[in-house]
Amino acid sequence: MDNILRPSEFLNLHKLNPAQHITMSQKENVPLTGTKRKARSDNSSGDVFTCSPRKQSKTDPLVGFGHHFGRTIRSFCRLQPLIKNGMTWIMQLELERITEADLSPSELKEHDIYVQLLALSPGLEERLCTGSDQEIFYVADMITKGASGASVLSPPLQRNVKTDRGFHHPQTGELLCPVNLNWNDDK
Repeated sequence: MDNILRPSEFLNLHKLNPAQHITMSQKENVPLTGTKRKARSDNSSGDVFTCSPRKQSKTDPLVGFGHHFGRTIRSFCRLQPLIKNGMTWIMQLELERITEADLSPSELKEHDIYVQLLALSPGLEERLCTGSDQEIFYVADMITKGASGASVLSPPLQRNVKTDRGFHHPQTGELLCPVNLNWNDDK
């Protein structure tokens, strides 16, 4: 069975010089004509069930921290004012110009959110304090990008499926339920 030439090899033999004598052991060295495939850069065996390596993404780690921030701390938040105000309050508190008792309840809550944000990312406070206004804007933008990609609904809404929306979804149904009715009541 090994001595039988494949049709493509047979067609390629006639293109060689007739004076050349090709033995069956040399048939592997006969160049095949036609389109060539590009060489695989990974050293895989060419198995159809193996996946090619994924492309490395170059996203800033702040996007991941923003995703976690959006899911666990605060879903909807204007981060640029939060960071600006938080930096101001941290400096004022460290210099003892104000105390936490001087902050209003809403400012105190915003300050707590800012402290939780700083705890998420190591080195974020140093990056914010030493960075320019563009760096602060970039940090806020990357965290916002991550937070906007975080899904707060469980189960999350599918993009193309409309049957699990509205009153059919447990959390959106509860939000749509009138105030005078209890969503958890089966009546």
